[in-house]
Amino acid sequence: MKIDRVSFCVPVRRRAIPGFKAMKVSQFEGLDYSCVRQFKAPIEKFNGMKDFYNWILECKNKKLSKNLKGRSPETERKRCYIIKNWEEGLKNYSPPIALITISSIVKNLKSSNDSLPPAFHSTVFEETVADVEGAVALEPEFQFDITKIYNTHLKEKFMATSSKGVIRDGWITVPSAKEDCHVEKNAELLNVLSHKMWCTKGLKSRIYLKDFSFRIYMENGNPKLCIRLMDNTVYEIQGPLNDSKIPDEYKKLIIGYIEENGFLIDYDTDMELYGDSGTF
Repeated sequence: MKIDRVSFCVPVRRRAIPGFKAMKVSQFEGLDYSCVRQFKAPIEKFNGMKDFYNWILECKNKKLSKNLKGRSPETERKRCYIIKNWEEGLKNYSPPIALITISSIVKNLKSSNDSLPPAFHSTVFEETVADVEGAVALEPEFQFDITKIYNTHLKEKFMATSSKGVIRDGWITVPSAKEDCHVEKNAELLNVLSHKMWCTKGLKSRIYLKDFSFRIYMENGNPKLCIRLMDNTVYEIQGPLNDSKIPDEYKKLIIGYIEENGFLIDYDTDMELYGDSGTF
């Protein structure tokens, strides 16, 4: 007797695979949203905030791998030191804030210049973040450069004349190394207060302070004039253009300041300030 072979199909249990859920812009707010918009984050590839933060870490590491060489060997060493301090300080903040900040402070560091990032000050940065968060809360599309805002707060720190941190217009003194032993602090101050066109901006700020002191005139929170002195003698006066020409509208102000402080003037600067007559 022939027996027919019967096939039995045993059902196989398959593990349910959760469906991929692309994130939407509406899921981000505050500086998370600013980060998404600023860096054009591929949120359609993210299945949650963990993916978002992993992507941020990759972006930040790419920014940190940037070549930090400048025109001199000392530039790279100084840049690395400052950025290392930023990395350490940013551990107390969210990944989006860290990426926004690192991207901002390294973007102008090029091999063709000796520009330095601003030094990290925890209280100043805390104020900066609070300002930005407040602005973004009021206007989610608010566009900002966090370094510029930070530098403004840094100037306020150095130029505060009261506990309220009011910015004062007028002359700021940056002493030479011979006058004050706090060279690093003074070099940082000179760098922060210097106009972007001045030679005192960046790495050279420390070098200049070896022999010279400076008087910087601030107006509406911006540097307008710089006087370079050795001992009690004025050797150079610069306006914003750094073209060795003293702006006519400020000559009377400068002369008054020099005479008030009893400064001497070298011949070339005297000619530029007073002209052939020797008087204003």
